[in-house]
Amino acid sequence: MLTLAAYAIMVPCSFAEISRDPMNLIGVLDVSGRYSGEPMAVLGVPKDWFAAAWGEAEATPKLYAVGKSVSSTGVATETTEQGISLPDFLMVETEYEQPHIAIFEKRGSWVEVWVNQLPIWIRMNAEDEFVPYTALISNGLNSLTTSTISFADTPGGPTSTIAFSPAIQGIEITLDSWVPDITVLDIHPGGAREDWIKIRVTDLPHCEPSPKQGEAVIFEGWIRSHQPDGFASIWFHSRGC
Repeated sequence: MLTLAAYAIMVPCSFAEISRDPMNLIGVLDVSGRYSGEPMAVLGVPKDWFAAAWGEAEATPKLYAVGKSVSSTGVATETTEQGISLPDFLMVETEYEQPHIAIFEKRGSWVEVWVNQLPIWIRMNAEDEFVPYTALISNGLNSLTTSTISFADTPGGPTSTIAFSPAIQGIEITLDSWVPDITVLDIHPGGAREDWIKIRVTDLPHCEPSPKQGEAVIFEGWIRSHQPDGFASIWFHSRGC
């Protein structure tokens, strides 16, 4: 059992105080390559990994827990090797029945994760794959996480603010339950939580079938990938609406 009491970390970062909610992630870590076994017919992933991810197997990959700090160059200090069970990680389902480890910071091959509600750093193996947040939303069924956004005509340009409302989409529901439906058109890399995303908002209510007469575009522009508090501006459905 990994004891985390000794693993308090201090990482210089403008988002150091953000909550490690899953929707504050900068990407996910796919460690399925550490597992073997016959691929599952539907999911195409090793059975050993699938079982371990859902806590149905004893197999545990060797992950590295970092000590008290990470240097400005991304070099970890005071490291010890610990075996951590996958279900102990804070995980996010990225596709149907495919959970992966939520990542909140990245320094080279080291990534910050949460284990049993405490932050630690682990070192990626050669078999691991870091999947950035922008890849998760590039082809996903997405929605905005806020109805008020700051946008620009070009990535990094002067910003303006727009507040969406149910009336924009011509639907009669309360604002509390209304979710803007969007399409991701383009990604402009800028670094963790500093990417720019070009989106289109139409009058089609979120997760509703396309109207026979087509959709009307009500907004198109560039928004930041994350809000000032580190919260993702866009989220995705992993299994459909």
